[in-house]
Amino acid sequence: MVMSIVLVLLTMAGSGVWQGRPRSGPAGATLASCVEFARSQAVARNRTVWLRIAPHRQDPIDLEIRFFREREGSGEENEKDSEFRRAVRIERMMVRADLPDFGERPRVELPVPLELGGTVIFLPSGESFLTGDTEGFPKPPETLVELAEIGLQATRGDPVRPIDGDAVAVQILGLSGRPVVYRR
Repeated sequence: MVMSIVLVLLTMAGSGVWQGRPRSGPAGATLASCVEFARSQAVARNRTVWLRIAPHRQDPIDLEIRFFREREGSGEENEKDSEFRRAVRIERMMVRADLPDFGERPRVELPVPLELGGTVIFLPSGESFLTGDTEGFPKPPETLVELAEIGLQATRGDPVRPIDGDAVAVQILGLSGRPVVYRR
């Protein structure tokens, strides 16, 4: 009898019955804190800062957030610093541009889809721009959008198998660069 109960409990644990707690909430909070940190660094140091969101280099089922900024005293636009802060890893999450509506989240039409990640650019003024570029140091687009959004959805360890209902949207106000998190 005891063995049967243990077997049932192990089966439930392996099947995901107990893995029902949302993972997107902490991931959204982590992304929002990274956005806020990058924005504050751009303003405090009076330098452009790039926040790169892409699949992790060693484990593509996770996301990696990397921080770059202009070199101090650099007159050249293409001369950039290497990363100035350790990369942040968000496990078993994917960037998703087509999140369904949920909560009181304003709908955002993105000029650039961020299916595989992208870059958030912060100017010294605090303004933020979202681009689909994951390589190099892109320039801000010509027009400032009022609101940009990065959608995150939890996966089952495979980027093509999202967990329904476990999603979060981090919206970034264009003029101030401040993040707002909406959970599903």
